[in-house]
Amino acid sequence: MRFTHLIRAAWRRTVPIRVRRRVLNLWKSPATEVSRYLRALRWKAMSQQKRVRWSRDYNERTTEFWLFILGLHGSGTTLLKSILEQHPNIRSMPREGQYYTNAIPQVVMYGFVRKFTARLDLFRLTEADSAMAALRAQFDWSFVYPREKGIKLEKSSTNLIRARWLQAHFKPSRFITIFRDPYSVCASTRRRYPKFAIENIAQQWKIAHDLLLEDLQYLGSNLIVYYEDLCSRLEEQLQKLSEFLEFNPRLTRAMLPSRIPTAKNVYDVYLPVQNLNAENRNCLTAEEMHTIKCIAGETISRVGYPPEAADGADPVNRLGACPSNERETP
Repeated sequence: MRFTHLIRAAWRRTVPIRVRRRVLNLWKSPATEVSRYLRALRWKAMSQQKRVRWSRDYNERTTEFWLFILGLHGSGTTLLKSILEQHPNIRSMPREGQYYTNAIPQVVMYGFVRKFTARLDLFRLTEADSAMAALRAQFDWSFVYPREKGIKLEKSSTNLIRARWLQAHFKPSRFITIFRDPYSVCASTRRRYPKFAIENIAQQWKIAHDLLLEDLQYLGSNLIVYYEDLCSRLEEQLQKLSEFLEFNPRLTRAMLPSRIPTAKNVYDVYLPVQNLNAENRNCLTAEEMHTIKCIAGETISRVGYPPEAADGADPVNRLGACPSNERETP
């Protein structure tokens, strides 16, 4: 047993995490990994002109428009995605899109799960970054998305700092930005990753949202949703989403399952749509809340929430949106 531990330790020290992840994926799902490598060979065999032509034809056949959810992990992005998926016009992938392509850096592959703002040189993208990477992502995702034409929904946590890149290279595109009580968001990471320092968790939230607020002014078609409103005024928010996405028929509560399949919540079970901010906040101590306020208080105010945790978990100044589809990038 001791010898096995030594081998594992040496493996972790000497082999880069990206290589370890790929070996592990090959061991767990050999067929999936072989298919991934075959797709990569097919992509490399295509000329640049053929890649552009393929993307144009693919989108004309299968895509009404691209729809990206912008929100940090724990902000209600999975809840929002699960709600939108109930509409017959939505096409989505089983997992986050970043896991189905090597065209853009993956947080798991590089070992930066829930701390990707520590490597903005890897994960931050704007319109100035590679258009070819976007074509490659579309190519890889085409093997995962349903083939019927519809609205292509994608939710990856790193979308939060890549919105300008997505808008520039996935056309036409629309965005839904979701905000949630920052203390509850930080508590979600604290609960699932107890070894993470609260200072780093708060810093991740602050940097990601500072970049998002900087990018929002560049987005042509973006709807802002607050998690608390989605939970307390569901029908109103469903109407708002339906109008923004031009759903016909519109999305209604009757279309939703009684229990929403979401990521691990504080109870670790599927639940009806409900506000879990209080339960999440209970995972934080008073000292941790004070630390979050000291690090991110100014940004907390900018997204519409009271910087003092004692003042409540509901937004007090909701940010405006630009839902007009006339401003959508063609």
